[in-house]
Amino acid sequence: MTEYQYYELVAVDRQLSKEEMGYLRGISSRAQISSTRFCNTYNYGDLKADPRQLLSRFFDAYVYVSNFGYKVFAIKTPRNLIDESLLLRYLVNDTSSYTGVAGHWIIEFAYENEDGYDDDWDEGDGWMGSLLNIRNELMHGD
Repeated sequence: MTEYQYYELVAVDRQLSKEEMGYLRGISSRAQISSTRFCNTYNYGDLKADPRQLLSRFFDAYVYVSNFGYKVFAIKTPRNLIDESLLLRYLVNDTSSYTGVAGHWIIEFAYENEDGYDDDWDEGDGWMGSLLNIRNELMHGD
């Protein structure tokens, strides 16, 4: 069976510099890269970087979708906009977590099909557009 992995990272609060886009191009020669987005689909192989580190360093949101039953949506928000007591209350379980990184929270929601391959998997296109507003809502108190 062919493997499918979809990675999309977006910058909302700023644009990437040419140097940063060059760094990202060094990670993947086939990725779609712009001043606000990195996107790539893999059918063989894998991303040659840790997407969580890319999120921490360059981006504000990250989506990962695979046909082997694993999906992730993660966001980066400034620490001063969300109180840690709320994160502790709602985000420490099997499907969500958070970590502090350089003045930001990385909040991650994950789904894993315990049976392995996901018969109902969707391709990743469009997920970011549907989920990105969650970041905005959290940053404004929801």
